[in-house]
Amino acid sequence: DVAAGEFAGPGDTVEYTIDVTNASTGVYSNIAVTDPTPTGLTHVSTSVTRPAGSNNTVIDNMDAADWTGSSGTVPWSANAWTEAGDDVGASAAAGNLLKATRGAGRVARFINNVPINASLSRAVGDLSAYTSVVVSYDVLCNGLTSGDVVQVSVSPNGGTTWNQIAQYTSCGASTTYTSPSFGLTSGQWGTNTQIRMLVTNAFGGSGTRQLSFDNVTFTVSASRTTSTVPGLTPPLLYTLTDLLPGESASIVVTYTVAANPPDQIDNYVWARSGNTLVNAS
Repeated sequence: DVAAGEFAGPGDTVEYTIDVTNASTGVYSNIAVTDPTPTGLTHVSTSVTRPAGSNNTVIDNMDAADWTGSSGTVPWSANAWTEAGDDVGASAAAGNLLKATRGAGRVARFINNVPINASLSRAVGDLSAYTSVVVSYDVLCNGLTSGDVVQVSVSPNGGTTWNQIAQYTSCGASTTYTSPSFGLTSGQWGTNTQIRMLVTNAFGGSGTRQLSFDNVTFTVSASRTTSTVPGLTPPLLYTLTDLLPGESASIVVTYTVAANPPDQIDNYVWARSGNTLVNAS
């Protein structure tokens, strides 16, 4: 290796350290760090030390004909939803709590005469390592009266305790789905996180009474940590997923000096997020 102030000759190793810093007040995304190999050098390796978070989703788009279904980045810990309390049976194909069509897909639907304590629940999994959990879904509330009530709750401990996040009742005739989301607070998720839709007051039998759920999603994020990963061969050394305000990434590029190098070797680096140049040194 060549120490500072010394000359590099053929066969010597040269390392460049490129520091990329977000000095702005906003988030930079998809930061491409480009460093064409300088004349007279041969690329050996690239390593990147950068902050990153762990972001995952647990999703059921409800399109399966039965109560199974998982389309997120990580699977549900329970293979299927548990249907309970429907006095017509626990099949997704029939009863007062069943699968119904929505366009080319399906939804979970509570309908006329669904009894009190009928429920649909599912174990999400161990979310204790995550620092942020958001629950979202599509919902259609159609024709419910004040006597028709369904509560949506989450449990951190396998159903020992439940925390209500939403309640549906007293809605007029509608064909429009809404897409609410709920940021859970500390203690509402844990080592055995579950979600439940529970009838707390039985539906009446007259008219059309429907409560439909689709695209049930848990979006989970962990604290950002710094790790080192391999980079790429020049000119594009790496594309950083993002840098939050004040965060930095460091890229170390190792070269060997080729035979007959020029007297002076110049190295030019660009760090760009879209059309924005990011501070690099």
